[in-house]
Amino acid sequence: MSLRFHIVLSLILLSLHPHVAHPQWMQTIDSSTVVSFAVSSNILFAGAYEEPFRMFGFSVFASTNNGAIWTNVGTSPGGTNVNALVFNESNLFAGTDGSQYYNYDGVYLSTDMGISWTATGPTVPVYALT
Repeated sequence: MSLRFHIVLSLILLSLHPHVAHPQWMQTIDSSTVVSFAVSSNILFAGAYEEPFRMFGFSVFASTNNGAIWTNVGTSPGGTNVNALVFNESNLFAGTDGSQYYNYDGVYLSTDMGISWTATGPTVPVYALT
C-alpha cells in the first residue's frame, strides 16, 4: 500500500477517535448578537446588537470572570446597537446605530466603566472606532 493511502487512513481514523480534543464553546450572553469587544484591566466588555423588543439597557455587557457571567451595564440609551467599543485611557467609547426601533446613532462615552453613558459625537450611525 502507498504512503498516501496510509496518511489518508490515519487522518480518517484520527477524526473518528472519541478522545481527540475538540474546542468547546458555550453561549454566555443570551438573546444578543455580540459584535465588538474591549478590555480594560480585568474587565471584558462586549457590544451587542439590540434584539427586537428588548427596550431596557444599553447593549454593552461586562464580565469580570473571563466571560463566564455577563452583566448588562448602563441603562441609557436603551434600545440601540453597539457596533464598536474602544478604550482611550479610562474612557470607554461606544459606536452605535439606533436599530430599526430607536434613533440613538453616534458615539457615546462612559467615564465610569460603562455605568453611565453620554452622547459625544455626531448623530450618525457608527460602525467602527479606533
